[in-house]
Amino acid sequence: MSRLLLILVLIILAALIYRRILQYKKQTTTSSKRIVAKNMVRCNYCGVHVPEDEVINDNNHNYSSEEHKQLEQNKQ
Repeated sequence: MSRLLLILVLIILAALIYRRILQYKKQTTTSSKRIVAKNMVRCNYCGVHVPEDEVINDNNHNYSSEEHKQLEQNKQ
């Protein structure tokens, strides 16, 4: 009876250690991914910041959309 109890305790400990190892591996793989920040540019019409690769540029003026570009030009 005591041997059976000892084997059961060892199996439970092995399962807990295995779960810890899996959690550690999961944490290290997710934390190693790097997030690359993009340069943000302010829209001259509404003031919203837009990623630099999505901005509409016209004569050194940046716009978040074609509509804002047209509205700014009509305003002038």
